[in-house]
Amino acid sequence: MRLILKNIAFSVFVLIIFSSCSEFQKILKSDDINLKYATARELFDKEEYQKVILLLEDILPYYRVSSDAELIAYMYAYCHFGLGNNLVAAQRFKLLYETYPYGKYAEQALFNYAYCTYLESPPIYLDQSSTKTAIEALQFFINRFPSSDKVEECNKYIDELYKKLEQKDISVARLYYKLEDYRAAIWTLTKVIEDYPTTEEKPELAYLALDAHYKLAVNSIESKKTDRFQETIAFYQNHKSDFENTKYAQQALNILNNASEQLKKLK
Repeated sequence: MRLILKNIAFSVFVLIIFSSCSEFQKILKSDDINLKYATARELFDKEEYQKVILLLEDILPYYRVSSDAELIAYMYAYCHFGLGNNLVAAQRFKLLYETYPYGKYAEQALFNYAYCTYLESPPIYLDQSSTKTAIEALQFFINRFPSSDKVEECNKYIDELYKKLEQKDISVARLYYKLEDYRAAIWTLTKVIEDYPTTEEKPELAYLALDAHYKLAVNSIESKKTDRFQETIAFYQNHKSDFENTKYAQQALNILNNASEQLKKLK
């Protein structure tokens, strides 16, 4: 008896689904744009985003200059967001904001655009152009809507993205050092220290830059050694506070002493 009831219930479920799909196909093939719009709004509330997209794509041209155009554009963008199509959603939310900068959905559209770009920020081992775009988008939202309750959230995302850029730049600088490309290492390590003065890894980065200065000097031709040992000593003096009270203090001092000895020999 239970098996029979289960079979009946399953059959009813399949019939409902089939009927629902059949009804949707009829509406989709219909020429009644008002019916399609009403159905799209109903399905949007039910979060059936794929169906909503299909309906809206049919009626978008007809509502372009209507009073419902902004809502339709918002629904269309949000459906792509709801389906995880962040790049398409970002483009649509951006277009919505640019078209209706003072409209009902302007604030939400601009935030969603920024949030979608944030979601598309890649891992640190990939190019970070998208991360920079996301930071710009989030900052633009803050500037445009400084009183929004989403400002704190945007600032949190910006901090997270800046940390990612920091880690990317540090990894590149370390790579140059490991590859013994000391000129490139000096430039990148010094730039990271300047760009991220509060980074927790500053003592290590400063030490690596000092060591790169010294090794570049040691491996230079005789005519360049004097200048490069002097640059090593100058770097130590300019960054002495970065080494003090850290595990790199003694190692940095050893490099300073070695550079000073080498300079005396050359003179």
